Amino acid sequence: MKFLLLSLVILTTTLCSDAQQKKVTIIAGLNLGYPLQTMNNLRGKILAAGLDLSALFNISSKVSITSDIGYTIVFATDDASPEIIPLRAGIRYFPVERFFMGGKIGVGFIKNGGFVTTTGGFTTTLAYAFNAGYKIGQHIELGASYEAYSKKQPNQDGYTQNNTISIINLKLGYWF
Repeated sequence: MKFLLLSLVILTTTLCSDAQQKKVTIIAGLNLGYPLQTMNNLRGKILAAGLDLSALFNISSKVSITSDIGYTIVFATDDASPEIIPLRAGIRYFPVERFFMGGKIGVGFIKNGGFVTTTGGFTTTLAYAFNAGYKIGQHIELGASYEAYSKKQPNQDGYTQNNTISIINLKLGYWF
């Protein structure tokens, strides 16, 4: 955990210093989503909500390398509402001036998601996302995304199964 915290401090410091030269754009976002598939069929899984912080490293006027970290919770009526912390990197492509689409891959740290853990805390999963959106004016972005968190684990019968939490999100982002 100390290593992760130190890595985030170094990443934030680097991003903020590069942002002064406009090589990097920082985006803060609010996400609302609907869980399509969750572990153990969580009862009452009607809403997912989260925050994220993204950085766009501009390669050209049409392509950026992205990185993001966030926090999402899937609200459920039982006691197992999954809490998700994604840490991903990817590419964002602007086919026309304000419209974008992209993909990201990385890790997701999940607590209470129905995954088997040896420590009783967070478990590490494969995290991936696909998104598209539109930039309105200088600072506002509206988007939609599909994100998933997967891990192969043994079930009660000893067979390996792929456990996945997937969410469709709407995003409101602010460009700094």
